[in-house]
Amino acid sequence: MQGLPRISRVTDGRPIADGAAVPRPATVIWATGYRPGLDWIAGLPLDEYGLPVTCRGAVESMPGLFFVGMPFQYALTSALLGGVGRDAGYVVRRIVKR
Repeated sequence: MQGLPRISRVTDGRPIADGAAVPRPATVIWATGYRPGLDWIAGLPLDEYGLPVTCRGAVESMPGLFFVGMPFQYALTSALLGGVGRDAGYVVRRIVKR
């Protein structure tokens, strides 16, 4: 199986890879690393700490946008290995219902 080229940017909600065609995905999982750097998501509501405003990971004002691993996403352990699995399971169930 051949992988996709590196995604260089997002335009109109679609991933763009320089010099390659990218299929329109139904779901995108974007791993941001330890520092999320969410400024590229236009219109994302942020709280006073610069974290996305969510309901257990779902950005209600932007249907289809979800997060996992954010501090206090649901509980104290949400950003830790001991709690992220619980939160990821919840987010996956929400995605499947869509």
